[in-house]
Amino acid sequence: MLELAILGSLADGPLRGDELRRRTTRLSSHFRPGPAGDGSLCPVIDHLVGAGLLDRRPDPGAVAARQHVLSLTSTGRAELLRRLRAPDDLDISDSARYFTILAFLSRLPDPGDRHAVLRRRLEFLEQPGNFSYGTDAGSGAGSGTDGTDDPYRRAMLAVARAADHAERSWLREVTAEGNEEAAQARVSTQGPGVLARLAALAGSAPAHRGGALWRLGENGRQLDANVIRLAPRAHVAPHVEPDLDVLVYVAQGAGRLECGGARHELAPGAVAWLPHGARRAVSAGPDGLLYLTVHRRRPGLTIRKAPPAPPAPPVAEEGGEAACLPGRVCPDCGRLAPERGDRYCGRCGTPLPSP
Repeated sequence: MLELAILGSLADGPLRGDELRRRTTRLSSHFRPGPAGDGSLCPVIDHLVGAGLLDRRPDPGAVAARQHVLSLTSTGRAELLRRLRAPDDLDISDSARYFTILAFLSRLPDPGDRHAVLRRRLEFLEQPGNFSYGTDAGSGAGSGTDGTDDPYRRAMLAVARAADHAERSWLREVTAEGNEEAAQARVSTQGPGVLARLAALAGSAPAHRGGALWRLGENGRQLDANVIRLAPRAHVAPHVEPDLDVLVYVAQGAGRLECGGARHELAPGAVAWLPHGARRAVSAGPDGLLYLTVHRRRPGLTIRKAPPAPPAPPVAEEGGEAACLPGRVCPDCGRLAPERGDRYCGRCGTPLPSP
């Protein structure tokens, strides 16, 4: 599988030989001990170059030692996709070989091709007679009655079964129809680290849906953060945040920000600072707008002087009904929407209750 590791490592762009060695060593260390040194790497590279799968050229920036830059040829990229799309049975059954495939499976552009490989792995794991078969159902193998009194052997089997159960649960979830993006979006939020993936969050919800797709909810946090999506042509009405500065990062789409009397165009990669006390409004373009907001954690409720009440809407003399204020109160932050027709909270972006 060293050939696949080399082809996959070069899929994102050319690499010098020493960097390629570091990447393949780091990848193989997850599955088997022992580095991929020059003794094993160089003959494989020579073979791939001779087969026309790699291009090797001298590095013009190398000074102290002779270095080469390696890159995939068009034939090499096609071969990488072929190996990922149609692995043989040993590639599926041998964990080290399978996990090498899994490391580069996202290079396949068609979700159907990716799912086909994952379903083959799941079918192998659930075959009768396989080591892990039946462990979910509380069978003899799963309940620990393995015929040995050796505590270390029992520990080995328990760890292996736990890993197998986690892999099969993940495979079932991902290969469910239309469920791949949602599974990728639901990253564990137990403790620090990666909490969400913006592209996956956007892909897991209908395109017409707006509002908060994700919130930071860890206990003891000092920050609040939200991933907000505005539907095409939707807008956040002008409002003022009296207490907190807000940082906004635009991930997808385009739109316009009005803040402090100035207008700013929003595009992917834009970072905006919204100081407290500044009046701001956001509107989405024809493709909608996805952005991340981060600010200091909002303090608890405090008693403060009430802001001036908005003008009361006119009441019909006959057959009318009073304004339905509960439909204009944000269920998350308690802010009252200034306009009766507003659909989203202007402070945190949460969908407002239906009147």
